Amino acid sequence: MVQRMVFPEAAGIMFTADPVTSNRRVTSIDAGFGLGEAFVSGLVNADNYRVRDGRVVDRKIATQTKELRASPDGGTEERPVEPARRHAQTLSDERILRLERLGRRIEAHFGRPQDIEWGLADGEFHVLQSRPITTLYPVPPSDDGRNHVYISYGHRQMMTDAFTPLGLSFFQLLHDRLGRTAGTVAGNRFYRDLSHELASPVARAFTLRSLDQVDVLMARALRAVLPVLRQYVRLAREDDPGAVPELVARNEATVEKLRRDIAGRSGDELFAFIVADHDVLAELTFDPRSVAAAFLGIQSVNWVNKHMEAWLGEKNAADAIARRVVEGYLRAYGMHCQGDIDITRTRWSEDPTLLVPLILGDIRNFPPGERPRKAGRGRAEAERTMNDLLERLRRRPGGARKARKAARKMSLVRHFIGYREYSKHALLQRHEIYKRALLAEARRLAGRGVVEDPEDVYFLSLEEFGEVVNTGRLDRALVTRRREEHEAYRKLTPPRVITSEGEVISGEYDTGSVPKGALPGIAVSSGVVEGRARVVRALEDATRRIRDGQLIRVNGTEGYVELLPER
Repeated sequence: MVQRMVFPEAAGIMFTADPVTSNRRVTSIDAGFGLGEAFVSGLVNADNYRVRDGRVVDRKIATQTKELRASPDGGTEERPVEPARRHAQTLSDERILRLERLGRRIEAHFGRPQDIEWGLADGEFHVLQSRPITTLYPVPPSDDGRNHVYISYGHRQMMTDAFTPLGLSFFQLLHDRLGRTAGTVAGNRFYRDLSHELASPVARAFTLRSLDQVDVLMARALRAVLPVLRQYVRLAREDDPGAVPELVARNEATVEKLRRDIAGRSGDELFAFIVADHDVLAELTFDPRSVAAAFLGIQSVNWVNKHMEAWLGEKNAADAIARRVVEGYLRAYGMHCQGDIDITRTRWSEDPTLLVPLILGDIRNFPPGERPRKAGRGRAEAERTMNDLLERLRRRPGGARKARKAARKMSLVRHFIGYREYSKHALLQRHEIYKRALLAEARRLAGRGVVEDPEDVYFLSLEEFGEVVNTGRLDRALVTRRREEHEAYRKLTPPRVITSEGEVISGEYDTGSVPKGALPGIAVSSGVVEGRARVVRALEDATRRIRDGQLIRVNGTEGYVELLPER
């Protein structure tokens, strides 16, 4: 197609979604005199107009001293802008709104927000080019016409990667069995609609507080509040060190039963069995005693950290008290991996080479037999820290009473904090067994030529996978399309908070105690270490401000990273 050459008196770029906030209801228009090449190349600045709901809501008028025009001899020539136009608005409001309406028509035609190049010649707008804006994150779907606010589930789990369709369906299946929704899917990631909670002042305060303190799943588990509270009070009163091992043993028994029962099943029988076993998984996940044990550990840590800082000025005191306890309850089983809440991710047991960097790091940094020695030192250090804190408390006014309360809470930390992540570990144990059985089915499909690669089934839902096994037929175009979509979604950076208008809401860290120039974050593990950064490219969100090999200081106690000068 050949387009007629136009010689515009004004030109520019229009985004039918705000390129700064991603709001789909805001159109952003850049406009300048003459050819758009002048401001695209940086020769001059352009006006910027923002339009929402048929009204110009913001405008920034640039000073334009020169413009590019088509030369009679071919090419372009630079001309001065006469003084009367240098501070004038390039487009009138009437033309701005007319251009915005044209942009919305083009957007409706293509079905997605557009990046449009335009020119104004002889009073008419000419579209020079229109292409989709590929950097926008998909808007979570809603059909009620109301405003919604969504938070990312993945950010709470430190797993912001896109799920495959099979991974999505497994996550949704568990939540169906729990009698609630897994959330809204956008960009193959889960988002939770907080609109209802945020609309109520009372619910808003509780919701924001719970997001600060506990995992989303844990907070939602408290919907069965009375049974959980009863177990919480009982566990806190008894402070039984055998409670967590008892819960672990009960789960391990169900895992062994699952291994026996799933053996030899295939076809429709296998898929029906996996779906039915999610009733067991749901019961284990939200068993009141199990939830209470995990919540008790979390709350005890919060209490110790809060009160030790208030009474003694010690930050993150619970870290030292709990040292080595988590390792005692949660060892590195092969069903774990990065992003392991997606059942389709490659497990350590499936590719042991994923562990090679960790093993080599231990070999380089620790002598033989260091693990038991380090565990012993950790236990001894935890005891010393706890005794030191309690002794310092006793020497203060009213310290005897405070020390008794603190000793009680510290004991609860030691006995229960290791169970905090066990419910997820139990989920992964069952997922590993499901996955092995399903991959055996996928390999049989590949052997029959139904799929080209066993991992093609990752781009089907569990129901669709079962249908392919049952019929021996696969829509390969569907698999190709979903694989391409997944790859596109994988490259997008998911927002923590997004509205139903597509606007991305970015919060800010409290930098009150952070040194100037430091990168604020969230305190996770106490201590300070200094060294050269090693950028791991797979964690894109964490590598934008730090260069590979840059000298840095990580303060895990306060939660920030300092970029240090070379020396």
